[in-house]
Amino acid sequence: MALELRHRPTNQLVYLLTFGKLDEALLIAVIQGPNFEGSKELVKQLTKSCHGLRPAYLMVETMKALTAVLGYQSLLGIPQKYQNKSRWVQSKRYVVDYDAIFAESGGKREIIGSYPLNWKVKK
Repeated sequence: MALELRHRPTNQLVYLLTFGKLDEALLIAVIQGPNFEGSKELVKQLTKSCHGLRPAYLMVETMKALTAVLGYQSLLGIPQKYQNKSRWVQSKRYVVDYDAIFAESGGKREIIGSYPLNWKVKK
């Protein structure tokens, strides 16, 4: 399954997050950013419009809400070292730091190798 963030005027795909169901949890597999001319500027504009919330983090926050709405018990993320695509992309000079994204989104690394992401609303 996937979540897509698109630029409405052009319908251009800006961010893609893929995920799957794992028992009573949802598992984030990949967060992929844009790779087209002008994409850096578009991401800057989006970040500004979201009061500093960067698109990758917006995607994770959206997944937290989706997890709760669909009634799943938890949301998990795959650590950097187990991300096959990030190793390939890293060789192309673009690095997705999944560990940083998940840690800054409230995730805590577990021994089994995943990041449970806290999706409960803080009061």
